[in-house]
Amino acid sequence: MIHASIEPDALVPADLDAMSAQDWNRQAQAPLKQTLWVLQELRGHIENRSCGVTLIGPALALTGAPRLAALTSAVEGQRGLMKATARQWGVRGVRLNWLSVGPEVFAPVLADAEIPVGPELGPPPLPLGRRPDLHNDGAGLLMLLASPAAAALTGAMLNLDGGEWMVP
Repeated sequence: MIHASIEPDALVPADLDAMSAQDWNRQAQAPLKQTLWVLQELRGHIENRSCGVTLIGPALALTGAPRLAALTSAVEGQRGLMKATARQWGVRGVRLNWLSVGPEVFAPVLADAEIPVGPELGPPPLPLGRRPDLHNDGAGLLMLLASPAAAALTGAMLNLDGGEWMVP
């Protein structure tokens, strides 16, 4: 199973102090709750089955992003939920992992966002010379994560970003 949940208006930069409580609930808390509900519902369907679940989100965590506090908070909450659930479900043969993709790969509108570059690289070029495409490059990785070949991998955060981030 593959899951990604972000509210579209969380992709639009906004000043944190201008957000209403309703905006925050919709943009930051609702995606985290949806991920929780998906995992809770999924549990009954995967009980005693060996399988893989992959959550997908934009790579924002290490730098944050000006004016994208709700998006960054939702993504970090989902990633933390994935790690905690992976520890709980691993003994049942269920693997949970996180696939982190370039923000503009996750949502093209983020290409214009003020997201700091990876500190160890500075400006492009990326080591692979390009940003991977989620539909082409990511499909094989997602199939691998769902297969028995990934039986020993759980709770991992994998960066599908062409080498932009090379940190744990």
